[in-house]
Amino acid sequence: MSVLRWMLSFAAFPLGGLIAAAVFGSDRDPLVAFGAGLIVGVLLGAAQWLALGRRAGWRWFVATTVAVPIGAVLAGFATSAAGAPATLILGGALTGAFVGIAQGAALGRGIRITAIWTVTTAAAWAIGATISSLIIIETDRGLAAFGSAGALVATLVTGVVLRFILGPRARGIRRDPDSGRMMTAASTMITATTTATHDDA
Repeated sequence: MSVLRWMLSFAAFPLGGLIAAAVFGSDRDPLVAFGAGLIVGVLLGAAQWLALGRRAGWRWFVATTVAVPIGAVLAGFATSAAGAPATLILGGALTGAFVGIAQGAALGRGIRITAIWTVTTAAAWAIGATISSLIIIETDRGLAAFGSAGALVATLVTGVVLRFILGPRARGIRRDPDSGRMMTAASTMITATTTATHDDA
């Protein structure tokens, strides 16, 4: 997995937040939270799926699309002082944890990896929300997304950990399906050349 490609997916957070704010405003009721989360989930799921390429199947996109709105609604129920920094941070952590569970299951690498990814995503989203809470203009985006500053940091954290999780296979030598045929052809040519040389001698 390329961390650079993963970093580009950060744009889904602020873009999704802007679209959600334009469509639903700053209302905090559960239906609005679900709708806003769905917008962010679709954009984030698509961006991350494209960044992962063949390393993640369609399950990653579906998991993210479903998990973000549900996580946003659950986070809304779990927090009370809407708009307060503590609410954004706790909401980010809860939504991130729910997304982490869903994405970890989509990776299909066992409970240990799912647990690591859940903790990572929860922490990264909490950090992103913390940074956004320090920038007043970004605190009206709700629990489903945060602004570009927080998104960059959250994406970097998750990207580094995900690169570690997927690292062994990603750093391994990729076998080209045509390489076997090319090696056979090269061996045949070398053998023929050697035989021809001996015959001339």
